[in-house]
Amino acid sequence: MSFFAFARLKNFRPAWLVWLHRELAPYPGRLPMTTRLVVSTAMVTVISMALQVPQAAFSAFFCFFVTKENRVLTLFTAVLMIIAITIATIINLLLYTWVFDYPEYRIPIMACLIFCAMFLSRTFVIGPLGFAVGFFSALMLTIGEAAPDTDTLVRNELWLWVAVVYPIALTAFVNQLLLPADPWTALVQALELRLNAASASLNRVIREGSAGGQTNP
Repeated sequence: MSFFAFARLKNFRPAWLVWLHRELAPYPGRLPMTTRLVVSTAMVTVISMALQVPQAAFSAFFCFFVTKENRVLTLFTAVLMIIAITIATIINLLLYTWVFDYPEYRIPIMACLIFCAMFLSRTFVIGPLGFAVGFFSALMLTIGEAAPDTDTLVRNELWLWVAVVYPIALTAFVNQLLLPADPWTALVQALELRLNAASASLNRVIREGSAGGQTNP
């Protein structure tokens, strides 16, 4: 193999590797957001294990769902999620009065709830509210199989509410105190990044007559 062929092979990178490098590249606010997420998840895991809170996996999952780019958006999402989960708990306690003894009804109801959640998340003005109501309602319908009687069912439902609501509140609290991201600062940084990219492309067009790998006519 010649030196030039080896150099071309060395510089060749498959498309998936380029995509992976682009997705993992640092950008403004990524490190503080990752730090807040790691701290929130670690605290929830320790608290759930120490106090034996059930459904610890769901508790950690909702930390990922609530954490957003800045503290205002995180707080807004957390408030909507708590309201939605409370509504979903009431809906499920009512649904179980009819479907507790009929598991064949719970499966189509769960499918309908998930469909409505996905639909509302894309069409609703406050999409997280509709998504959380549908998703959490379907989640609560899955724990009915493990309940031998209605008293245990209600206890499990309320514990699931606790196991999901407290991580949301804790995540919102951590995002307000630990390396808080101001939305205006994040907006300015994002605009600067995009304007710099546009300026670099225009300079390349002026200098080389091409942008994005395509030559101008």
